[in-house]
Amino acid sequence: MVCENNYGGIMFNRIKELREYEDYSMSQVANKLNVSKSTYSMWEYGRDIIPLRRLINLANLYHVKIDYLMNLTDDRTNTKLYEDIDIQVVANNLHTLRESLNLTQDKISQMIHISRSTWESYEQGRVLITTIPLYELCKKYNQSAEHILFHK
Repeated sequence: MVCENNYGGIMFNRIKELREYEDYSMSQVANKLNVSKSTYSMWEYGRDIIPLRRLINLANLYHVKIDYLMNLTDDRTNTKLYEDIDIQVVANNLHTLRESLNLTQDKISQMIHISRSTWESYEQGRVLITTIPLYELCKKYNQSAEHILFHK
């Protein structure tokens, strides 16, 4: 898959910097994430999107914020490890955010380029929001991915 609109390059250009700073090879990082080297290299070269759970693994590996990896902030400092995602927490946060913005499901889904039924699945906790819609939501409405994913 080639990333549309170069999301891979825009969002994750920092993973190469972090890997080189830690003096890891691509193979070492891939092993730490339990993925193939080719999968990891696709992420680093921006040819594929990093799934959210792997993004959390990377943030934990480098002790940086998810928002930093996604180019949503320049503040990289993170002193705690992220836990696994609770899909119901995410669903509740998406619902609360949409309501606080006074938007309908139709409107917010249009704004982040997904179908209304997909948004509804995210908001009801049937499906975990994926990386690109999360990125779009955060950029469009100046939100923190960390806040959406983990704030209870």
